[in-house]
Amino acid sequence: AMALEHNLLDAIDSVQCPCLLMHGERDKLVEPSHAGELQRRLEHVQLAIAPSGGHAFVWSMAEFAKRSLISFLKSSHS
Repeated sequence: AMALEHNLLDAIDSVQCPCLLMHGERDKLVEPSHAGELQRRLEHVQLAIAPSGGHAFVWSMAEFAKRSLISFLKSSHS
């Protein structure tokens, strides 16, 4: 199987708006270390790690995703 590869790190430095970065702790497609790299490179970022979450955790852990999004929206508008 061919692996999909997306490298957005070159473009990430131009992002100026607040960002919510959600990542599954047990994501097997994108290593959790990638979330840490993005967090270091983005100026205004809130990181939400879904405990025991996989790649598509927003479906299996919808409540966690919803709480993370609401928290982010409240904090970025205060």
